[in-house]
Amino acid sequence: TGGTYMRFEIRKTDTMVNGAFRDEVGITTGSPLVNTHRWYEITYLFPQWISFDPVHKCIMQLNDITSLGSVEVLINIVGSKLVLWARCWPDGTAGSEIGRFYDIGTITKNVWDRVLVHYVPSLDATGPNAGIIEIWRNGQKVLLTNGNALAGGGSPLPDTYAITGITGSADINGNLISGTYVKWGIYNSAFASSTLSKSVMYFKDYRMGTAAA
Repeated sequence: TGGTYMRFEIRKTDTMVNGAFRDEVGITTGSPLVNTHRWYEITYLFPQWISFDPVHKCIMQLNDITSLGSVEVLINIVGSKLVLWARCWPDGTAGSEIGRFYDIGTITKNVWDRVLVHYVPSLDATGPNAGIIEIWRNGQKVLLTNGNALAGGGSPLPDTYAITGITGSADINGNLISGTYVKWGIYNSAFASSTLSKSVMYFKDYRMGTAAA
């Protein structure tokens, strides 16, 4: 492919870490206020010689850890599709999970695919300050979600954290209590059920920005 890039690989013979097969890197970005604009960009390549797999494989995670739960915005590969998965656990228990999936297009093998995510966490599920997720692939917008569109007419409690109509917890000042971090690479908690013996991805040109980007 030329240039400098990173190669990530998982194998069924690997030892699982915290319940998943993983080869990934991460950056902690502090504990920002809600209603702040954040931009994340990765460029990945799915190699020609690796088969598509119906088992979910996560290649990018945006995580906001709060006092009672976690909000995650995930970029997954499912078969030949790139999928956004936004989810959270409002009371911090597995049974409280809520989330939504969005199809953001088909993957072309052996071609670099640039994915840009614009993410605005918010305490508001409706109105001008509603949470936003926007995604571009190779310069073309493929997704826009916001609290107005997804709240379904309902309103979150005043002390809940809302992102595109999905609620989790924040403190009284609207801070994400335990910080936020981004990861990219390969994360697969269900790889044991895959028909593949290994999975390989290539990444380059990771970038992160604020409202000034």
